[in-house]
Amino acid sequence: MHTKFSWLQEGKNIHAQSWRVDTPVAIVCLIHGMGEHSSRYMHVKDFFNLNGISMYTFDHIGHGVSDGKRGHTPNYNFLLESIEKILSIAIRENIGLPIFLYGHSMGGNVVANYLIRRTPEIAGAILSAPWFTLPFKPPTFKIALAKFMNIIYPSFSDITNLDANAISRDKNVVEAYQKDSLVHNKITPSFFLSCFEAGKWAKDRGEAVPIPTLVLHGTKDRLTSYTSSKEFALSNTLIHFKSYEGLYHELHNEPEKNIVLNDVLDFIHTMIHKK
Repeated sequence: MHTKFSWLQEGKNIHAQSWRVDTPVAIVCLIHGMGEHSSRYMHVKDFFNLNGISMYTFDHIGHGVSDGKRGHTPNYNFLLESIEKILSIAIRENIGLPIFLYGHSMGGNVVANYLIRRTPEIAGAILSAPWFTLPFKPPTFKIALAKFMNIIYPSFSDITNLDANAISRDKNVVEAYQKDSLVHNKITPSFFLSCFEAGKWAKDRGEAVPIPTLVLHGTKDRLTSYTSSKEFALSNTLIHFKSYEGLYHELHNEPEKNIVLNDVLDFIHTMIHKK
């Protein structure tokens, strides 16, 4: 059953949706990445639904059909509160069922921070190519400029310069991404700096993750750091690291996506059976 809903958060309407199956074995709350939107995950939703798992998701502020200037958030806490909201709805509608948070890229950044800062009592989490750090060191002057702009004009709109060819080796995925009217390449100093700093903060505090967490990363990811994900995972026995040789950033959109999604499913089943 597909349901569209929304909530008002600091005056902004946040669009959300769920796909609930009869007698689900688990619930996944999926948190999308920078510049994209929740409806890019329809095949992921289909996979989960076919395996008896309901999925909830939403469009971040400034993304998809949610309100807000494209690529802007007033602060990082806004992103954490959005996760709090979707999670609370999923828990309320599925009392007693195991709940999992699944964050991709920037969504993985926010989920990791949510786990450490809010310590939710859920069954587990999945971090897909999380943005802890970038795979290259940004020029010092660009960081300084972003900090300056964040003081005088935090909502200044800049472009991400994201290379669409780096998201997947599947050319059809790249083409669809480039033609998607809801995908954007905007980012503001407020959004970039808050995620940039929060990613580094979480990466250095992996030992504080309180629940079983699966971290997935492709070795050829040019958008977020594979090394940072591995270091994060090694800091805590509750964190399981899965490496995919040669895969790009969007693991769920690579030619090997069925292998990746089945690894996620195996993790979910393992956590369920531990209960």
